[in-house]
Amino acid sequence: LLLTAVMWGSQARAEWLNVTGDVGGDHWGYAGVCLLVAVPESSAMMAGVSEAGLWRTDDQGKSWRQLAPTDPVPIRNRPHQIVFDPRDPRHFWISGCYGASPFTTTNGGQTFQRLGNLTHMDGIGVDFTDPQRRTLVVGLHEQARSVQKSTDAGKTWQKIGDRLPEDSNHSTDPIVFDAETFIINTAGWAQKKTWGI
Repeated sequence: LLLTAVMWGSQARAEWLNVTGDVGGDHWGYAGVCLLVAVPESSAMMAGVSEAGLWRTDDQGKSWRQLAPTDPVPIRNRPHQIVFDPRDPRHFWISGCYGASPFTTTNGGQTFQRLGNLTHMDGIGVDFTDPQRRTLVVGLHEQARSVQKSTDAGKTWQKIGDRLPEDSNHSTDPIVFDAETFIINTAGWAQKKTWGI
């Protein structure tokens, strides 16, 4: 991870500093640091490390701490996306491939709860028009017509991707407008005819 610092004055210059530190611990997975997000309403950042969980820094990368390392089902996927609840940034959802997913937390990552029994996913969308956050939509990693929907906040999932055109490509990054309206992409390396939104 690199952080830029700009120095103003007679010799203005930009300098990149390595702030990776001990993020990820001793062993990273295949993809290394695959997700980096700014935490809303704070100066903190979070990094998702392949097969090594979520890590947080509150001092611009000088030090990192792993989130919820002793959870009964720890995050060991390849993190893909974090979606923060606009009402409370301590409440967020994380999705990832090559492992169990999705997870959610309501306490800023002190503990996480696995939602259902899905694995190997990319994006996640949440219905923020519903105060209960019951409707979630996910797209599975590199799988065509794979969109899954939950109407009980992630306890159970139903496949809805089979309603996309038969020659669709990978459907991975959903956006949820409300409980009835979603957008999904169909794109990727598979040689399919229907690429689009």
